[in-house]
Amino acid sequence: MELNITREQVCINDICFNQNVEHGVDFDVNIPDYCGEVHKILRTSLIPRISSKNVNGQTLTVDGNVCFNVVFLDDGNHIRCFEETVSFSKSIDMGETYQFCNLVANAKCAYLNAKAVNQHRVSVHSVIDIHIKGYVRETAEIISDIDNPDVYVNRGDTPTTIPVACVEKNIIVEEELSLAATQHPIGSILRYNVVPKILSHKTINDKIIAKGELCVDVLYLTADDC
Repeated sequence: MELNITREQVCINDICFNQNVEHGVDFDVNIPDYCGEVHKILRTSLIPRISSKNVNGQTLTVDGNVCFNVVFLDDGNHIRCFEETVSFSKSIDMGETYQFCNLVANAKCAYLNAKAVNQHRVSVHSVIDIHIKGYVRETAEIISDIDNPDVYVNRGDTPTTIPVACVEKNIIVEEELSLAATQHPIGSILRYNVVPKILSHKTINDKIIAKGELCVDVLYLTADDC
C-alpha cells in the first residue's frame, strides 16, 4: 500500500539544561549605633535575587544579591529592625556548549541561621537554592496529512512556538508614598513587601512596552512603638 505522507516543520522550545544548585552565603552584619544594641533577635529573613546570567563556553555564571533582614530588641526593650544587602556569584559547569541558549533562573532561601556575636554584630550563615533552565530553539517534523482513502487520520490541534528572543531588564522605581490622615506617623519600618503586576503590554517596532503597578505593603512602628 502506497502512502503519500505530507510532513511539516515546526519550531519548539526544547529544554537543554535543567539543574538545581546550592550556594552558601556567609557574612557578618554590623548594626549601626543609631539602631541600638542587639539584646535579643526576634526574627530573621533572607530573600535572594538574580541580577544577571552569563555563559562563557561551558561555564554559566549567575550573579545576584541577598537581602537580609533582622528584627531585634535593643537595650531599652524596644523593637528595632535592620537590613543588609550582600552580593554573590555562582559558576556552574553546563557540560556542553549551547548556541543561542535562553536562560531562566530563580533562587530561594534553603537555610538561614543568624546569631549575635556581640551587641553590634550579627553573624549570618545561609544557603540559597538556585534553579536554572536553559531553552534552545529546535525544529521538529510532524505529519500533517496522509493521502490514502484506507488510512484514517486522527486530526487535532496542538500549540507550537516560534521563539524570537528571551530578554530581561531590571528597572529602578522610586516613589514617595504619603500616609493617610487617619494613619499614625512612622517611627521605624519593620518589614515591607512589593508585588509587581503586569496590566498590559504591546510591541512597537523592536521594543516591548509593558505597563503595570506595584502593590506595596509596609509594617511599621509608630513613634510610641505601637
